[in-house]
Amino acid sequence: MSLDLDAIKARAEAAIDGPWIADDVYVTTESGDLLSDAPDAAATAVFIAHAREDVPALVAEVERLRQHAHMVRQLHQQSTLTQSPYCAGCGDAWPCMTIRLLDGEP
Repeated sequence: MSLDLDAIKARAEAAIDGPWIADDVYVTTESGDLLSDAPDAAATAVFIAHAREDVPALVAEVERLRQHAHMVRQLHQQSTLTQSPYCAGCGDAWPCMTIRLLDGEP
């Protein structure tokens, strides 16, 4: 399954702003306007039509990245064999740069 982030992003940006409400077969804005009656209805229809492929592809990518992060964490575990904790994977002081980056730290 191909993941074209630029195309997905373009479709999302072209669609009508949400949130949307699904009511049986109709999709409306929060104010109750049908999406199909909006000026940007065609772009929104394209976004909705691609969602069936885009969402599973995005979920698969998130799962793949999480698995990779988990494997990296397994390689970079804290060792306490000395008085100063260090990374058993790279030997740097704990937490090492790899773990800090995975945790979203600078």
